Amino acid sequence: MRSTPIRSSCRSRGRTSRATEPDAWLSSPDPSPPCAGASTWWWRTCSPRPSWPRRARSRARSARTGGSSSRGSSPSSSPPWPLLFPGGASPRRAPGPAGARSPWFGSLEVLRLFVPGAGAEGPRLRLTGTHLRHLRAHRVCPGERFLVFDDRGAEHEARLERLGGRLAEATILATHRPLRESPLDLVLAPALLKGAKMDLVIEKAIELGVRRVAPVVSRHAVGLGVRLERWRRIAVAAAEQCGRTSVPPVDAPLPLAELVRAPWSGLRLIAWEGERDVPLAALPARTDAVVILIGPEGGFAAEEVAAARAHGFRSVRLAPRVLRAETAAIAAAALCQHRWGDLSTAPAVR
Repeated sequence: MRSTPIRSSCRSRGRTSRATEPDAWLSSPDPSPPCAGASTWWWRTCSPRPSWPRRARSRARSARTGGSSSRGSSPSSSPPWPLLFPGGASPRRAPGPAGARSPWFGSLEVLRLFVPGAGAEGPRLRLTGTHLRHLRAHRVCPGERFLVFDDRGAEHEARLERLGGRLAEATILATHRPLRESPLDLVLAPALLKGAKMDLVIEKAIELGVRRVAPVVSRHAVGLGVRLERWRRIAVAAAEQCGRTSVPPVDAPLPLAELVRAPWSGLRLIAWEGERDVPLAALPARTDAVVILIGPEGGFAAEEVAAARAHGFRSVRLAPRVLRAETAAIAAAALCQHRWGDLSTAPAVR
């Protein structure tokens, strides 16, 4: 009569029992105690632990001591922040000499938040909602620093004091007014585009220093879904990322016939692919304000161009080639800033 083998417990059903192959269990590194779930227990006890935490600790130790790792590898490079911040400290805790400008201002390593009215009622800040989520996402801990800019052109260095479940408290340590805004009062008026294309235009317009975005409803516009709150959130995020000290407004879309009747100051331009004789280089060399209309994916109709010209707009050519609508909007902002704004005078582009 054949004997029936004795099954092991439900945790090891279908797997090798611990008593049958002791060598395999002895070779596994530091097995953990069994868990409640069969699959989780098997993974934790039978799978070798990853080696990367030990390697990371070894690299961090060698970086502090200046030596090589215990495995004989090449010496680890030191952390990058001693080259950027005085004292060799972490970017969020970088000290500075008394009276000197903080290395935080303008740094890409630092979290920047737009807080309207920051510092108006004293040095204490109370942050909730989106600001609280940003602090957690960037893992800012109490005692560490970040930047805050307000709606008055000031940038503040703040230190996080407390991070709670629904509220964070911070203290303003220093205030600075950097000159990062373009002297050109540039208004970009793009026709409505579909979905992510309009998001891209607004984001890049903010990065290029546009003072105001005024979306236009034209005859051939296909992106008629108005997502104004989303566009304004994109403008805030772009201003935080690129280091601007103000968040340009994004207006509600207006019909083209109504927008061209507004009392705009400075140059009034409409980019039109049908214009062959007037490039931007043919316009006056100096101006303080520009408003430029950009057509939709189907272009402006001839009647719309005529209506804009009747209200003082000049049709211009952006390039010798036909550009996509989103490309034309971004190129127009860049060309205007280069000719009349700060892109031609900034040290980075000289």
